[in-house]
Amino acid sequence: MLISNIDGTTPSAGLIASFLKKERANLIIKLNQILLAPPPKFDESNQFDDWALTICVARSISLASEHAISGNPELLKNADTILHDALEISAGGLNSSFWWIARILRLMLKDYGNGTLWSVLPPFFGPDGKSQIDNYVKLLAFLKPSITELWKSQIAALHLALNQQNRGGVINLRTSAGKTRVAELAILQTLKTNPTAKVLYLAPFRSLAFELERTFSKTLSPLGYQVSHLYGGSRFSGVDRELVNEGHITIATPEKAKAMLRAAPEIFESVKLIIIDEGHLLGENERNVRNELFLESLRLLALKNGARILLLSAVLPNAADLASWIGGDINALVKSDWKPSTERFGTLRWTASGVAIEWLGNERCFNPHFVELKQIPKGKKTTRIFPKNKTEAVAATAVRLTELGPVLIFAGQARWVPSMAKAVLQAFTSNVSEHLWPETEWKLFEAVCKEELGDNSFELTAARVGVICHSNKLPPQVRISVEKLMAKCAPRIIVATTTLGQGVNIGISSAIVATTSIGQSKISKRDFWNICGRAGRAFVDGEGKVLFAMDMTGKPWQVNKAQKDADAYFDIAHLDQVESGLLKIVGTLRQLAESVGISFEVLLELSANDSFDTCGQKKLILRS
Repeated sequence: MLISNIDGTTPSAGLIASFLKKERANLIIKLNQILLAPPPKFDESNQFDDWALTICVARSISLASEHAISGNPELLKNADTILHDALEISAGGLNSSFWWIARILRLMLKDYGNGTLWSVLPPFFGPDGKSQIDNYVKLLAFLKPSITELWKSQIAALHLALNQQNRGGVINLRTSAGKTRVAELAILQTLKTNPTAKVLYLAPFRSLAFELERTFSKTLSPLGYQVSHLYGGSRFSGVDRELVNEGHITIATPEKAKAMLRAAPEIFESVKLIIIDEGHLLGENERNVRNELFLESLRLLALKNGARILLLSAVLPNAADLASWIGGDINALVKSDWKPSTERFGTLRWTASGVAIEWLGNERCFNPHFVELKQIPKGKKTTRIFPKNKTEAVAATAVRLTELGPVLIFAGQARWVPSMAKAVLQAFTSNVSEHLWPETEWKLFEAVCKEELGDNSFELTAARVGVICHSNKLPPQVRISVEKLMAKCAPRIIVATTTLGQGVNIGISSAIVATTSIGQSKISKRDFWNICGRAGRAFVDGEGKVLFAMDMTGKPWQVNKAQKDADAYFDIAHLDQVESGLLKIVGTLRQLAESVGISFEVLLELSANDSFDTCGQKKLILRS
């Protein structure tokens, strides 16, 4: 059901829309307007039927809303009885509209009852955890938007995440399918079972660590659990030690956690749950190899101390291999392809006459004039054609798609972000309004931008109209403040590199991949799906839209190559395998040993116990 434009159609439609979108405050207002109003006078019997059926719908939704707070199962039974009566009334009065409303709402409430937190969580927490579950569920119900049920992907993950008899395992859910909520429940259960236990949450990027700290501070801190975030690089200070000792949950980057393990190994004796976010970051590059070595150290430490490890990822084609490594069993795995919104893929084709969109799928759809050429000011007295190239075509398409919701434009390299953002500003009409940012977060962002980038920085100018620039070229303080700004209010358009693709929770309706090149290489298919999988907001968008930008004005071989690239990236069934970078290094050492006639065991021992940082320096000295 697409409910974004039906709020004011009828009172019943407005109620259902607010209920589905989790807008609790609006829902209460609409319920009061119906249930507390005196009965009107009726000129015809069908008017009375409509009023009576509206009351039935309102009462059933009111009972369901009350159930989200109290958990009383009788409320849902009563709501179902009322809707059954509404079905009988509407059938007798030949009112087909209300019959369908009552029937669909009855099915929705049944589905809600099966997935509500009140019914799903108690079996995993036992009788002793009742008070904790009560407090947790009520807390989530009053968040904005309220959280009252778990998605089918999350429910499927609970039997692994909340089974303390296993060593842990791998949770492989699609991007935006609720991995963090599953991890949160595992944390809650661990701390409930062992109040003296500590939890270590590894976040590979600081931006993700900041977001997790904000999330858990809303949901776990009010329950009495202290959340600590270790800032900085590879140094473990006395302040860090105090934060870890006082906190129940420590969020840290792998580099910081390594420093903690070196400086204070005794802390890990209390760690009973280790969560590894973005667990697919393994491979041949130096950081990923170091990360793999550290994860293996944590795995052995967890075995020694009786701790569990949960590895989270959205893009793991060979998830069973990692489950065998982390959980000791290929069955220590939960894998789900479900998402809260469907996905629609297509190509954005820049031609000399404008932008054409071709949507893919079983029923292909082609829009040859999605963006048409127009004149824009070039100076005080002259104009020029817009768009005139692929960059401007992407910008113009993004501006059109903002009618559906926030848009993410992915640019492969940081140096392309400003030029793309400038094209976006040109694509807006001259009278575009300033974006309505929350005052506190905007003032913080504005002050940081002026201090770090100058009073007239382009990033600040673009943000005023809702266009956000995000890349590793931004100073850290600016990146932190812009992420806090987006966490409070969705922008119109985000122009970003992979810095925003890994883990950061951004609500977008559409994603446009402008370029896939990162230096001399291209982004991996795993990164592509991690980025594009964010398209489609839960409770808002019926589908998330993903467009791959192509320049049709190039040479035939260039166009063909772009089409092949699009087809390859959209093929989710053949993602890049996650491979052990450490194993590849060991394999290379074996080949080296065989080629020079050295014992592989000796070479491996030398490699493990020595440092090769100065290799090649003596040769350079001799040459000089």
